[in-house]
Amino acid sequence: MINDIISDSLTRIRNASMRRLETTKLLHSKVIEALVRIFQDKGYIDSFDIVEENKKKFINVVLKYDANGYSII
Repeated sequence: MINDIISDSLTRIRNASMRRLETTKLLHSKVIEALVRIFQDKGYIDSFDIVEENKKKFINVVLKYDANGYSII
């Protein structure tokens, strides 16, 4: 069980960007959806979409990198 969904989501994004992954999957909540929408509006991530797997919602986040391959976030 995850007690702090915000810190878990930020940690997943950070870990994925350190490994230079193209995408990462976050657990869905309205707060996390608002958070990644702000990240997208500010240009920190490329995009995101909401998917449902086995009656659970997730947010797939497409990370953004500069020309040298370094994470924007």
